[in-house]
Amino acid sequence: MTKETRYNAETEAALEEAREIMRGERDATRYQSVEDAFADALSDVNEM
Repeated sequence: MTKETRYNAETEAALEEAREIMRGERDATRYQSVEDAFADALSDVNEM
């Protein structure tokens, strides 16, 4: 397999962000409950 880009730019950026989180280079948002996570996600959608 070659090292060509297999995903679009947005997906590549998300994958790199995940790698940074795993390496401890970036903080990740943590939630106390699934309800808190959904409330945060839905607030982002409602702001569009």
